[in-house]
Amino acid sequence: MRNSRARSSIISLMKFKYLSFFFTFILSAVLPVFGGIEELCFKNEGLKDEETVTLNIDETRVTGTYKIMRDYSSDTVETFDFTGTRTGKTLKIKFKGNKLPLPSMKSLNWTLDDDGTKQTLRIKFNAKNYDTNKFEDSLVDFEACAPSYAELARFAKRISLGATGHSRQTVRFATKDARKALAFDVPKGKAVGITAPMLKIEFYYPNESKHGEDGMDSFTSDKLSKAGECLVVFHQYSTPDGDSEGNEHIVEFSLASEE
Repeated sequence: MRNSRARSSIISLMKFKYLSFFFTFILSAVLPVFGGIEELCFKNEGLKDEETVTLNIDETRVTGTYKIMRDYSSDTVETFDFTGTRTGKTLKIKFKGNKLPLPSMKSLNWTLDDDGTKQTLRIKFNAKNYDTNKFEDSLVDFEACAPSYAELARFAKRISLGATGHSRQTVRFATKDARKALAFDVPKGKAVGITAPMLKIEFYYPNESKHGEDGMDSFTSDKLSKAGECLVVFHQYSTPDGDSEGNEHIVEFSLASEE
């Protein structure tokens, strides 16, 4: 009888441990894992003023500032603080003291779009339509500020230069201001040569430092003191058919031989 009870206790303990492990596994799979604070910056460069929005997003909580540089003079910057919440792409904003930066701002429900290559902040204003010469409510796109290295690396397409140290890539631009980033590994002692007609070329070394001078149409890096991932960013300054949107460019990469 005593042995029977002991076996029963052991079986019950094993069942408890199994159920505990099972529920722990299920909860870890279902519950979301949140990262740190996301810091974003967007700009709208108008005819008279420059407007800059900074966002700090912590899960669903939003804080930030809306700055207006009057007549593009750093001596006339006005700053408006705000808080809010994020649900999906929608930001619900409340300004400190309920004071709007501009009376033409018609909605405090902003939209944060991400097409996989860049982020855009959209805010509704009452502005003049120069086609109809009438004022109407419309969305204004605030473009992302010059991206940080981390943002560029996040959206970069990974490619391989292969055993030959050469690669030919097609780079397509959806809009005239779009950036395209490519990342690839480079061995120690090699230099990278890039041919990219009608494109501006920014080059970053494995330590995230930017090459001192950008290339136009072509570029050659310094030889790497150690192996690592390099990042190159392309911008359009001219286009094959005169239309700056939806264009494809052919770019070529090659590695210089070690001396």
